[in-house]
Amino acid sequence: MPRRRRRRRRPQDAPGLPELLGGGPRHAVVVGRKSESEKFAGALKTYAIEALMGDGKALQAGTSHNLGQHFATAYGIEYLDQNQERARPWSTSWGTSTRMIGGLIMTHGDDAGLILPPKVAPYQVVIVPIPLGKGTGARACCRSRVR
Repeated sequence: MPRRRRRRRRPQDAPGLPELLGGGPRHAVVVGRKSESEKFAGALKTYAIEALMGDGKALQAGTSHNLGQHFATAYGIEYLDQNQERARPWSTSWGTSTRMIGGLIMTHGDDAGLILPPKVAPYQVVIVPIPLGKGTGARACCRSRVR
């Protein structure tokens, strides 16, 4: 019987990653593996989510590291496996940062404001500043509160 070819994974096939960055197709992301020189020190492999911004630049929005058994060995971490024998666990490290929020704002915002996708913000709010008169606008009000 001929061996079936595995389908190559596309970034949109990575479960939950595009949605995590702002609702799927509206936020272009690429999931890739970092080179040996870019991977996390001590990791076997490092993967990253790169989000494409409106200006054509990529923003690293999150990383995942396969740490293997290096840290378990270094720190003496063990568990009892199914056969009640001591074994070292394999570990991973996942991280996102405020860059992900910045990327979301850069993708869905402009000089007119910010409109977030319904999956991120199910309730839409419009904030309209209403100045009361000359010298009594929002800035003047905030300045008076700070003093």
